[in-house]
Amino acid sequence: MNNKIAAALLIIGWITIIIGIAAGFAVGVTMKMHLPGYTYLTEPHPMRWAYGGALILSSVTSGIIFLAFSEIICLLSDIKGNLTGPGSNAAPPAYMSPQLVKENPKHEKPFHLLESEYFQIAGYFSREGKTVKKIIPTPYDDFYFAKLDGNYEVIEIGGIKPRIIPEDYVKEDLKEWKQKNINEFE
Repeated sequence: MNNKIAAALLIIGWITIIIGIAAGFAVGVTMKMHLPGYTYLTEPHPMRWAYGGALILSSVTSGIIFLAFSEIICLLSDIKGNLTGPGSNAAPPAYMSPQLVKENPKHEKPFHLLESEYFQIAGYFSREGKTVKKIIPTPYDDFYFAKLDGNYEVIEIGGIKPRIIPEDYVKEDLKEWKQKNINEFE
């Protein structure tokens, strides 16, 4: 476990469970009821195991919540690692398309392919057994062209996972942009 927060939550969760179970049994075994007027006579409390059981149940529930948060943080850390590649300073391969620095007509800023976007798209296709030859960013948020075996696929990122947009569903303005920039696709 490489994430310190996840490790701390894991330890807190187990400590909460262990201490809660021990305290619950201690309450169940030792809780006494003092009789009025008698200093030395005590009877076991009739609800001692109910109190001890409630203590055990609440501490186990709290501990499991800590363990669950620890697992969620580990999973998110793994997802982040998958999106950014093997290392934070890993460079994309040389066959990645050149960075486009034309002005973006939709958002008034330059558009280009970020390293994390490259790894997200290339990782998606590699899991399907396909090799990406080139990725071309578009001026439209989260839409890219990915070259696979001679043809280009329109891919959208930004959701839970990338998805290929079928040719029939590609927006007309994206098709027009491709025609205007056909030299990028050769």
